[in-house]
Amino acid sequence: MDKDRQNNEIELNQMMVRKGNRLINAKYSASLLEEQLISIGTAKLPRDGSSYEVTIYPSQIKRLIPAQNDKNIYSRLKRAASNMTTGYGIFIEDGKGNFSAFPLVKEVRYENGEFKIFFNDALKDKELIGLLKDNYTSYSLLNIVNFRSEYSLRIYELIRQEKFKISKEHPRIIRDFDLDELKCTIGIVNTQEEKVHNFIQNRDWKRAVEAAKEKKYSLWGNFERSVLRVARDEIKEKCDVFFDYSTITSGRGGKVIGVKFIIQKNDLAKSRKELNEELYRNVSAEIGDDYSAQMSIDDYISGLPSSLLEYDGHNGLTQKDLEVLYDESNMDAGAVVKAILAADEASKATVIKNYVGWIRSCIKNGYDELIMVANGTKEQGERIKEAKKIIESRTEEEEKTRLADIWKKNKTRNSKIYQDFIRYLDKEKGLPLRVVEMTYVEYELGAMLIDYVRDGECELPIG
Repeated sequence: MDKDRQNNEIELNQMMVRKGNRLINAKYSASLLEEQLISIGTAKLPRDGSSYEVTIYPSQIKRLIPAQNDKNIYSRLKRAASNMTTGYGIFIEDGKGNFSAFPLVKEVRYENGEFKIFFNDALKDKELIGLLKDNYTSYSLLNIVNFRSEYSLRIYELIRQEKFKISKEHPRIIRDFDLDELKCTIGIVNTQEEKVHNFIQNRDWKRAVEAAKEKKYSLWGNFERSVLRVARDEIKEKCDVFFDYSTITSGRGGKVIGVKFIIQKNDLAKSRKELNEELYRNVSAEIGDDYSAQMSIDDYISGLPSSLLEYDGHNGLTQKDLEVLYDESNMDAGAVVKAILAADEASKATVIKNYVGWIRSCIKNGYDELIMVANGTKEQGERIKEAKKIIESRTEEEEKTRLADIWKKNKTRNSKIYQDFIRYLDKEKGLPLRVVEMTYVEYELGAMLIDYVRDGECELPIG
């Protein structure tokens, strides 16, 4: 192996990511792999701004992103490269009422086993990456390479900006976020849509989120469970800072309109040595000593973990279907299996005309939304294809009505799900039905029932 290339390979685990704070606070959407590739790229840029071109070798990607493997990394890199050059536009504000929007990456190449990123030349004058004099944040690359969620990475960068403020006198730093702005910042909505982009330019975060056709976690409960809690746990385990949070509410109904982050230093996170050892354990069997080896393109197309291959032929699923689902889940095989099992359970209550489409929606939009539609009447089964549109258009009061209806229907029918749930509350939570119905209103009970169906357990509402 070329000596310079070998040194590059070894030094990568010691590199620091450096990004301008305006870039960290920018509004854009990106997958976890795209975020990690950009972070690796910025870590490898010369600090004097002499070049905005970086090379990442396949073994570096495998070492730093061990969830990928030879059998799927090529197709993932192709998709990431396409998104980085065509859909990776960012919206930057300067805090003085001025803004600019431009692509972060102008070109990506994969040649002779090397993945090259050519950052936009316009960045030279904006002090967002490369040559940075002030108002930037740096952190160890090892802090973010094992994240399972792109939202964990984005939230980590947002709170990492505040670390310099932490001291003995101020061990905790508070940073408030408008909920809709936070969703725009971390990529919950597709900020490239024209209407969304226009509202963002006017800092109208609420209308930007409402206008988005492509978005996730419209309901606070889904956002809290799938984004905030996941990020909190991942960051606390792996990073040098961590956070807890509380909600900012408005109105008599207590609608959540913001999130208050409580940020602290993290002395309990894994050390850099532990993270390094973990990375080497994860990929040593795959890489061996040939760190510069080019990946085998012949193997890329059929790459699926064994846990998914078991479902080849299940209810008509093909390997191609499973590959699409695996890609949709951001390579989370467990999420795909969970969605398949959810579809099987839902099909007992109603007719699912598009089995693969239902599973994809389940992965993308949340299990509870589609499970409970399918577990209602047969007439509701016809609305499964329209579930996403219905979900996105609901108001908070409509959602409460829906949850209350779920509770009332299951209670009236004395369904098996209802009976199991009541036994669970009595045995595991020490709450007999009489106490439960005196303590919680019907929409809260409906939400708890959904959590129980999805996870086999539920948290009790507070307040």
